[in-house]
Amino acid sequence: MQANQMALSFESQFGVPKIASGIVITILVSLVIIGGIKRIALVAERLVPTMIIIYFIFGFAVIIEH
Repeated sequence: MQANQMALSFESQFGVPKIASGIVITILVSLVIIGGIKRIALVAERLVPTMIIIYFIFGFAVIIEH
């Protein structure tokens, strides 16, 4: 479901065909999963703080705009 929503978003916002974004998502997820639990932990360790920072930046932007 989430990969489908990402593909639809890329298609509507950037014109990327769903099949192309699906292939890229599949490759990235495969690389993480094949690496095992240590690779999953490493990716999450780097991804989660980045997501938090982006969330706060956009949250403050919305607050300041309104």
